Amino acid sequence: MHARFAFVCAVGLVASCGSSDATTSNAMPDAGSGPPLADASIDADLRDGSTSPRASCVSAAQLRAWQAEIDHFDGGYRPTGSAAHEGYIALLTSELAALGVADVHTEAYAFRKWTPSSWSLAWAAGPSPGPVAVSGYVPYSGSTGPGGVIARMVHVPTTTIPIDATALRKALSDPKAWNDALTTAVGGSIAALTLAGKIALFDVPRAAVTLSTLTGQRIYANDPGGTLTPDTTLTRTDLSAMLYVPGMLSALAAAGAVGAIGILDAPEEAARGEYAPFFGALSPNMPALYVDRATGEALKSAVATWPLAPAKLVLDATLTDASSENLIGVLPGTSSEEILFGSHTDGPNSIEDNGPVAILALASCLPRSERPRTVRFVLSGGHFVGSVGLQSYVAAHAADLTKNALAVVEIEHLGARAWTEVSPGMMALTGEPEVQLVTTWANAPLVDASTAYAKLFPRTIVGEPPLIGEGPNFRIVPLIQIISMPEYLLLGHLPAITTHMTDYALMQRQVDAILAMERALAVAPASQLGVVGR
Repeated sequence: MHARFAFVCAVGLVASCGSSDATTSNAMPDAGSGPPLADASIDADLRDGSTSPRASCVSAAQLRAWQAEIDHFDGGYRPTGSAAHEGYIALLTSELAALGVADVHTEAYAFRKWTPSSWSLAWAAGPSPGPVAVSGYVPYSGSTGPGGVIARMVHVPTTTIPIDATALRKALSDPKAWNDALTTAVGGSIAALTLAGKIALFDVPRAAVTLSTLTGQRIYANDPGGTLTPDTTLTRTDLSAMLYVPGMLSALAAAGAVGAIGILDAPEEAARGEYAPFFGALSPNMPALYVDRATGEALKSAVATWPLAPAKLVLDATLTDASSENLIGVLPGTSSEEILFGSHTDGPNSIEDNGPVAILALASCLPRSERPRTVRFVLSGGHFVGSVGLQSYVAAHAADLTKNALAVVEIEHLGARAWTEVSPGMMALTGEPEVQLVTTWANAPLVDASTAYAKLFPRTIVGEPPLIGEGPNFRIVPLIQIISMPEYLLLGHLPAITTHMTDYALMQRQVDAILAMERALAVAPASQLGVVGR
């Protein structure tokens, strides 16, 4: 696992940033609707400074159809190497070839595959025996076997860990050291409890980070509402799970617990199917489930009232050696110099990741006459096992990347609408787009292209250096990372993401802007794009 990003890669760190008013309206514009193009069109040819608009090459309806295809594969739930994931790779392979992309092929990588077959929680005895509603499982946490474990449940007090810029960057640069430190920190509160042979019930505390923590040095902010200051604090359910759960499970295992229940500080709708953390195999074995806030409060009350009542936890899963594939394709240009576009193919729903939809649009809209440089598409897998797919690709192609690749644009989670808890227990769309973070290397053409993009989209920030998303795994290639991080990013089997939570008119404008970005990068001086001294 590459140390810097395995842990917030596509996590979606932002929910309801700033103080914008929320509404309860879930109405979605018809495909193709939306505000007119700005004076400096998102489709302007940036290489000559033109502001003459071009007609959009791909309709919002087509983008919606491509995203809806993701739901054909187990409702969009595509853990790495699953049948749904492999099916989506196969579909994209055929679609890219049909669009005339050359050299479409897959490249295998190895990983450890965790496959759950059943999971449940129930009171085995006591005043209210029977099943307890669970939100899901902690991915790769372990296995009880088919019979589960029956044990008393003990509530473990929460240890809150401040997450400032220093702490988060340490976690990004060395996840193992971060988790070891967390294990030690929470171990103090656990030491006084008798957890051997017990099921541990614990709250997942709300971690908070500032925008400046995520973006580093701010280059530009399109913030007409004035709500996205560097000190704006962001809280996210999945970020909290990413930062806290691995260390907590390690501490519980060290204390002898036989299973764990994490209480997510979110309503049922925003906790259901949470797929976090997504680092791959956790160690040691500590089978764990999630419950939502209300269920967690009921469990804590039951434990306090009937401390001797046994519970049964089942998480039956297998961990095996497996392989999956990265998907590669090329649009040849008049030069062997390359501009890369990347995204990933695995995820729990249709917006995580709909970057491949943008890749299909780019393949449709870049005629050879407008390709002074070759365009390469890298659709990686393995994002949900610590980004091993892209790391494998970069390791295998380091020489070619160093020789030919001048820049890469990584695209993730387009068209996202902000969704938050507008009143206790009530989730709703806010009526605003989700915040976009565009992080970039400091190379002048990349900064210029990132800023031109951000000027077209309110609630967009440009910063450097890139820390989050799949893209930083390219490592040796100058990078622009375009990412948004809605609250529903890691929720599985949520069809409303496709039907209501994605703004396809916004996505269409984003694709147009990415096309303009490609045209700018295609003619920028190689000496300014590539690594100095290349």
